[in-house]
Amino acid sequence: EEATARAKAILKTKADELIQGRGEAIGIPQVRVRSSLMLEGLGPFSMQYYITATTHSISSSGYRTTFAVKGDTYARPR
Repeated sequence: EEATARAKAILKTKADELIQGRGEAIGIPQVRVRSSLMLEGLGPFSMQYYITATTHSISSSGYRTTFAVKGDTYARPR
């Protein structure tokens, strides 16, 4: 059982690295590293993602948030 649990944990870590992306949105202060974000409207890629990097900026065009994510391969797409 311990070996199976360890193998599943390693597989999940490797699988999560397969789904990665970047995005930009209106400024959302709650988007922070180590939190999660539900992205919808992406077909089979609509799912919960872990936020790995964020940048919040203010310019003449307004407050923007850019972010990098990695997928949670065990999350169910909506």
